[in-house]
Amino acid sequence: MTEGTLEEKYAGRFRDNDNVVVQDSLSGEVVHQPVPREHIELSIRQLCDFINDESGFLHPVIKGIILHYVLAFIHPFEDGNGRVSRTLFYWYELKSGYRSMEYLAMSRYIKAHKGKYEESYIFGESDGNDMTYFILYNLKALMDSVDRFEDYIKRKIEEERIVKVSLSDHGLNDRQIMVITGLMNGGTVTVRSIESQYGVSLNTARADVKMLVDAGLLTETGREVNMKVYSWSGKKM
Repeated sequence: MTEGTLEEKYAGRFRDNDNVVVQDSLSGEVVHQPVPREHIELSIRQLCDFINDESGFLHPVIKGIILHYVLAFIHPFEDGNGRVSRTLFYWYELKSGYRSMEYLAMSRYIKAHKGKYEESYIFGESDGNDMTYFILYNLKALMDSVDRFEDYIKRKIEEERIVKVSLSDHGLNDRQIMVITGLMNGGTVTVRSIESQYGVSLNTARADVKMLVDAGLLTETGREVNMKVYSWSGKKM
């Protein structure tokens, strides 16, 4: 994660000095003095105990945001603390069963509102380490990411609907349409794979491939165990 940005002696290790500070990205003013190096190991151990403690209920999203905040507050590494903190937030959400998190790009919101991101830390620290500011900021970033993802899915569904209508208007049956739409995001097919996936005879699979090749929708890209391999040509009818 820090490859090429950090001296080798610091990679994968806690920092061994107190020269690391957090500065305002605009003014350069020091806004946070991280935990002293001699307290890092204990602080990390306490954070791990908190994350692994399941004796009481705290919503996983809130707990993940707290993990993000506290690790960045400790600042245990020479560099890459923010990246590691955000990565661990995603790790904890996925670990907690929120699989859709892998499709949400909160970093886009954070990049667009970096000043607010930094302010949420500063306000919290200046108010007795009240994490409410940071939690609310991240919840807003999360909702923005969810909205963007939903818009993306709706757009893709509409694009697929338009493609299916266009393909059916050109005489393709439902199976042939599924073959093409299934390849539009990448991948390849063979006659055998169509036979297996759609439960048709080998002759029917061959006929499907021939029709799709003749229509300019499939293009041969290689061979696999004496079988021609095809991918979507990129053509939209």
